[in-house]
Amino acid sequence: MALYIPASQRRRKLVVVAVVAALAGALLGLGLGRVTAPKAADQAAAAKDQAKRATGQLASLPLPYEKAKADPSSQAAFDASLASALTRTGEALDAAFADAPWIGEPVRTQLRARVAAVGESAKRADPPAGFTAAVDDAVAAIAAAFGEAAPAPGR
Repeated sequence: MALYIPASQRRRKLVVVAVVAALAGALLGLGLGRVTAPKAADQAAAAKDQAKRATGQLASLPLPYEKAKADPSSQAAFDASLASALTRTGEALDAAFADAPWIGEPVRTQLRARVAAVGESAKRADPPAGFTAAVDDAVAAIAAAFGEAAPAPGR
């Protein structure tokens, strides 16, 4: 003997099952999204790591610059390493900016200008003290923008 279930009751059960499944899926998706979303602290740490990479690139330049000024035959090699270091610094800054949406465009522009000033100082063939001052200025500005203590100047 077959049991007859009215169509209206079947539709109601189907709607209830569909609504429960949709709610369960939404809650599961929301929970997974919250768990896997990047945390602000993680973003800030990543930005600071990239900023440290940028300042490290810059901070390594004064000694080779001084050596290139003392031995003009090594100037071409220094120019190539300077161009490479400035490129890597720019890339590290861009990566840091990507992780730091709270840093506005005016500050980003200012930091890029200070990095460019390091290259301009070398192009002008400033004395080593002037080049080191440009590097220290850029390093201090980047460190301050990302909430880090600047390394000691002129290292």
